[in-house]
Amino acid sequence: MSGPFSPMKNPAKVAAGSKGGKMRQAPNRETIQAQRKKHIMKLRLAGKSFAEIATKMGLDRATCWRLHDETVEDSLGETRGMARRMRHKLLLRLEMVEVRLLALLLDPRLKVRKTTAEGSVMELPDFEVLNKLNAALVKNYERQAKLAGADALVQVEQPDPREFLNRYTLAAMIKKEEKGANERDES
Repeated sequence: MSGPFSPMKNPAKVAAGSKGGKMRQAPNRETIQAQRKKHIMKLRLAGKSFAEIATKMGLDRATCWRLHDETVEDSLGETRGMARRMRHKLLLRLEMVEVRLLALLLDPRLKVRKTTAEGSVMELPDFEVLNKLNAALVKNYERQAKLAGADALVQVEQPDPREFLNRYTLAAMIKKEEKGANERDES
């Protein structure tokens, strides 16, 4: 084999350098492979075929292809590792957001004072704020599922909780009126 990247006849041979007779060691096998891979990638990016690269470097076409493939796999592995680390960081951030949203949902200060027809004051949850928090929480869960590669959440139509409370308070008021009417009739 001949060419600028062919292996030296004796890699352990020590050659004298040009600076004051200092000695330097010949490059090792890993250094030569790294140089070859770099040069092959430059030539491939320049549009050369593997046959042209092999001829220019004094290597087999299959060797050029293998070194190119190893380089591509190495860079893909690095990219995959970086993507995995970024995905992990994003999942941790989304979990922190989830904890904050859940804390807000459970905050007892999110109450609204309502006055009933009888004049009594009831403390009810502030449904507008709770609905917004719930929507943000669902969106957060969807992002987590997407990053984790899981299926998205199934959207289910839920009734407005205000309707339930209105029906509940209406039923309670009717019962109270009936109870009061029954008591008046008995007396």
